[in-house]
Amino acid sequence: MELVVGTNFDDSLVDAIRGYPVRYLFGSHRKSPTGHGRSPSSVPDVDGARLRVHVSVAHSAGIKFLYAMNSVNLGGNEYRDEFWRRLDAEVEELLGMGVDGFIVANPLILERLKREHPGTEVAVSSFAKVTYARELERLAGMGADVVIMHQSRNRNFRVLSELARVASRVGVELELIATDVCLWGCPFFEAHINLMGEATREDGRLPPGSFGYPFLYCAASMADDPANLVRSRWIRPEDVAAYERIGIGRFKIGSRRWSTEKIVRSVRAYSEGRYDGNLLDILEYMGGFVSALASASGNASAERSWMGALGGIRIENSRFPRDWMRFFMENECETMSCEECRYCDGIARSVVRLPEGMTPGVSRVPYELVIRGWSDSGAADRAR
Repeated sequence: MELVVGTNFDDSLVDAIRGYPVRYLFGSHRKSPTGHGRSPSSVPDVDGARLRVHVSVAHSAGIKFLYAMNSVNLGGNEYRDEFWRRLDAEVEELLGMGVDGFIVANPLILERLKREHPGTEVAVSSFAKVTYARELERLAGMGADVVIMHQSRNRNFRVLSELARVASRVGVELELIATDVCLWGCPFFEAHINLMGEATREDGRLPPGSFGYPFLYCAASMADDPANLVRSRWIRPEDVAAYERIGIGRFKIGSRRWSTEKIVRSVRAYSEGRYDGNLLDILEYMGGFVSALASASGNASAERSWMGALGGIRIENSRFPRDWMRFFMENECETMSCEECRYCDGIARSVVRLPEGMTPGVSRVPYELVIRGWSDSGAADRAR
C-alpha cells in the first residue's frame, strides 16, 4: 500500500506520519496561474519560503511532494502567450523549491510539463473524470505517470480490475480516492470543479469568500436521505484489501483542509486497515462546513434546522456487515436504479446514526445563503 496525503503544511505532521506507508504529500498555494481543487479559504495560506521548508521536511522523512495545479478551468488563458510564460516560470520556481511532481487535470498542462520537464512525475487528477480504459491509454501516451480514477468507479470491481490490467500494460499507476464523500450521481460535479477553478486561479472571477453552492446541494441530499452517505464512493480502511487483490495499491487521503490530528487519525486507520469509531471522522465530510454556515447565517428557521444538525451524524464503522462489499463486486451500480435497488438503504439503517431530534427530509436547498439575488421565493422554492 502507498498513501498520497493532502498536507496542511504543519511540519509536525511529517514526524507524526513517519513509519506509515505515506509516499507523497500534496498541496498548493491558495491561488496560482492554473488554480486547483479546494476553496482558497479552506487551505493554508503559504508563501514560497513556507512551501520550500515543508518540502524539505517531507524529504527528510523520505516523502515526496506533489504540487496541485488540477483545475480544469483555465479561464481561456491557455490561448494567451503570457499564461504559458507565467506557468513555465512557476514550474521552474517550484522545482527549484524541491517539488517532485505535479497533479493536473487539463491534458494541455500534462503535455507541457512532460515536454519541458520529461523526468518530472505527473499525476492526472480525478477532476479529469477518467472512467474507462481508452482514456488511460491516451493519457499514458501523453506521458502521465499516475491516473487518479474518478471516484464514481470506486465500487465497480469489474471495471477496476480491467483498468488495473490496462494500466499495468501501458505503464501508468492507478490511484483511488479513499476519503471522498461526494454525492453519488451528483448533477453538480462539472459545475463544482469549474467553480473551484474560478475560485483558485489568480485571475479567477469568483467573489472573495464565496461558499461553493454545490456543497449545499450535496449536504441537503445527505440530510434528506442518509442512505446517500452510504452510496457515496469512499473506501473503508477494512476494504482496502479488496482493491489490493485486483492490483490497486495506491490510495489518496484528501486531507488538505484538515487538522493535523485528523490527518494522522486517517493515515493510521488506512495503514492499519481498521477503524472502530465514526467513519466520517476520517473522511472528507462536509457536515462541519454546513453547520458553520448555518451558525454564521444567523437564521434559525425550521426548514434550515438540518444544517446545524448535519455535523452530528455518525456512521458507525464497526457495524458494517463483514461481507457488505460483495454486493458491489457482483453488481454494477451504474446500470441500476438506487430507488429500486435499496441495498444502501438497508446498510444505512444499520450504520448511520442521526443526532437527537434530526428527522430526514429537506424541503429545498437554501442557495440564497451563498448566492446573491437568489430569493426565498419563486425559483428557490422549485430548487429541489
